[in-house]
Amino acid sequence: MDLGLTQNVPKDDFQDYDIVFVTNFIEDIISDTNYHKKFGDILIMQKPNEFRNKTEYNCFAYLMQFQDLTRIDLRLIKPEFLEDYLDDAFSKVLLDKKNKYLDYNFERSSLYETKQLSEDEINKILNEIYWVSTYVVKGIARNDIMYSEFMISNPIKNAFIKLLKQKILIEKELDSLSFGKLDKDILQYITDKDQLLKIFSNKSLKDIESNLRFLLDETNQMAKYISINRKLNLTQGEYQSAMKFMNIFLSNSYQNFN
Repeated sequence: MDLGLTQNVPKDDFQDYDIVFVTNFIEDIISDTNYHKKFGDILIMQKPNEFRNKTEYNCFAYLMQFQDLTRIDLRLIKPEFLEDYLDDAFSKVLLDKKNKYLDYNFERSSLYETKQLSEDEINKILNEIYWVSTYVVKGIARNDIMYSEFMISNPIKNAFIKLLKQKILIEKELDSLSFGKLDKDILQYITDKDQLLKIFSNKSLKDIESNLRFLLDETNQMAKYISINRKLNLTQGEYQSAMKFMNIFLSNSYQNFN
């Protein structure tokens, strides 16, 4: 069976073809070191599942960029593991010789949907932001830009985006909403896009500190907004604690003392 996976996105030169071959003979296929050449002249390729001493595979991928700039992401998957590896939102069966895979004609846009979270789930997000902010402060105080940049750009930013989506759901009066893969559509719901995009730029310790203060203040404001509109008992005190920690360790008097 061949399985063509597509998504309803505007066409451009970077669209690729996501193809799945369901087969019991992965090892036989990949033993042919020239197998990928059947598809065209390769410009650059990756085989992310390949390991030198591994002899059996449940899934094997060829990610192929061709000289004509066509791209194919080909996955070979054994039938019994199809559900484990097929995590796409859109699927169309192209060839099914035994009529075993008709259920794989689907559109599961719900994979990219954000639903309203519970009080406990939102409090965990808030705690993640406030707690990890102390790591960022520690990195700034130590002049460790690699550490502080990682902490603000990964756990804090990811949690902040989750919280922001909860606010958007309230504003749009929706129980759920699809923001697209990797939240690519979130900017269309944001009024001040430039301010949000600033948090993606952390090229200096000064930028990191400025963005951290913005993130903490915005988190506090969003928590109040969500709490009022959904009548939830959300954490308030941790904002003050996080700000106190930052103001102590990033104050001029502390830095001069050290």
